[in-house]
Parts: sequence; C-alpha cells; structure tokens
Amino acid sequence: MQWTEAGLSLAVLSASNSLRAARVGDEDGGEVRLANLRTVAVALAGTRDSTVAVVDVKRGRITTGKSDDVVTVRAFFADAKRNASRNRFVIGTGAGDDVIEVIGENGVTNAVIDAGPSNDGVRGTTARDTIRGGEGNDVLCVLGGEGA
Repeated sequence: MQWTEAGLSLAVLSASNSLRAARVGDEDGGEVRLANLRTVAVALAGTRDSTVAVVDVKRGRITTGKSDDVVTVRAFFADAKRNASRNRFVIGTGAGDDVIEVIGENGVTNAVIDAGPSNDGVRGTTARDTIRGGEGNDVLCVLGGEGA
C-alpha cells in the first residue's frame, strides 16, 4: 500500500485469496488505485476531481462527488460458470463531466452506472449493463456480446 498527497494505491501481490476486500473513503475526493482483490467499495465526496482505477477485481461499488471524475474498472473473473451473477460493479459519479469505463471478462461482469448530470462519457461491458447518463450531452458506448 502506498499513500501520497495525490491518493492511495493498494495492490495485493500475493495470492488473490490473501486479501479479499478493500473499502476506501475520502470526504474531498482524490486518487484511488486498487488491484487484485475480490470486492471493493470506494466512496469519494467533495468537489475535487477524482480518479479511481480498479484492476483485476471481481465486484464493487464506486461513488464519486460533484466534480470531473475518471473511473476505470478492469474486472477479473476466472471461472465464468461459478457465481457469475455476483460479478457486478455499481458506479455513481454525481454531477460533473465524468469518464467511466468498465471492461468485463468473459461477458460475465456487468455494470450498473449512473453518470449523473453534466457531459459524461460512459463505456459499458459486453454483458447486460444498466447505464443512466443523466441531464447533459453524454456519449454512451454499449457493447454487444454474450448475454447482451
């Protein structure tokens, strides 16, 4: 784990079962990078722009405040036949010009995304996603794939 003025970076370098979950919160936003976990919960508030990067994580909930935020999720799922329905990311970015990208694996990770008001860019997964752009001029990229 590394904590700097910019934010927090946490990567589990051992087996994926050694640390299963992480919860991060900050009242003023900031930068958060989480990797190699099962579940994450990130709650950033305030008006400072936030950057959230989640890599090789199966599921989670991410919320950001009223600012221009960037949320990137690269989900991981090793076995598409086991607990596929539990591999979901719920993301809410509030007001601000946000960029949200969720990349799922094997079409079994889905996302529920609420980009809030303003001009947002959203890219979903190849599974069944729910995407709400809110008021503003939004660009939504919806991908087809298995289960779409």
